[in-house]
Amino acid sequence: MFFALFSVTTTTSTSTTTTTATSTSTTTSTSATTATTATTTTATTATTTTATTATTTTATTSTSTSTTTPDPGLTVPFLFYKACAAISFANGDFETGTSAGWTVGGGSRNGDITDNIFPDDYLPGGSHYSLTIANTHSSIVTHGYDPVLGTLMPNIVFRGSYSWRVEDTVNGGYGSVLSQAVHNYSCTDIYFAWLAALENGGHTAEQSSVMIIEVKDLTVGDVILRRVYNAGGSGGVDSRFNQSGSYFYTPSWEIEHLVINSTRIGNSFTLSALAIDCSQLGHSGRIYLDSFGGVPL
Repeated sequence: MFFALFSVTTTTSTSTTTTTATSTSTTTSTSATTATTATTTTATTATTTTATTATTTTATTSTSTSTTTPDPGLTVPFLFYKACAAISFANGDFETGTSAGWTVGGGSRNGDITDNIFPDDYLPGGSHYSLTIANTHSSIVTHGYDPVLGTLMPNIVFRGSYSWRVEDTVNGGYGSVLSQAVHNYSCTDIYFAWLAALENGGHTAEQSSVMIIEVKDLTVGDVILRRVYNAGGSGGVDSRFNQSGSYFYTPSWEIEHLVINSTRIGNSFTLSALAIDCSQLGHSGRIYLDSFGGVPL
């Protein structure tokens, strides 16, 4: 099954309610050929000792103050977004055709259950890290389709000429991760796009192939987002995924939108995305990533 490992709070202008459902999604379109699904998550400071919470909102408004006098032909939001584009993720769109600016990791799952899988363990210095796997299981990709699911999934490049594939299309119990730290992040948002293909082998959720998206606040020292999707044997309860044969997959690009709480503006963050095969070695998992930055997609 697919699920998010955090409580979800749906916010309106007049009231707040808490549910245990997965993130609220709306369907949109960013081009004539690419359908996308947008998810907005607000990172807030925890009110308990169980770390921070991730809050899904139905709408969000960002404001900014600038001491720069704008050109008469430019609006303040335009200048703000332009500034965010300049200071945001290095090579966030992978248009260098390489992983420059990013840390690539990988290693063997070693039978770990999902609850014991953390991206840091597969990065250099981590307990599962293997230089060989890191160098051979993930790669830059160009326009085309997933080699297994074909046109069931959209073009594996969201924008531009390149995107990044985390983990390969072969089984074997391996996992890969892509990570980048951004320092003194003064944008109010983090955006990126992803696709996923997770193979279901009839295993339990704890044994199945899985993807994990994690954002850490390095300044505060906490995790502000940990989202987990797995190919558990009970089927996909997250409506963003479709099923074909043994695969659960996203039929459109997912647009992730993390709103940075005002108390965290200027902090340093690490964003990591991990994909891993099932613990029984026979089923694969992979994700495609593109367009990381501080401006809307």
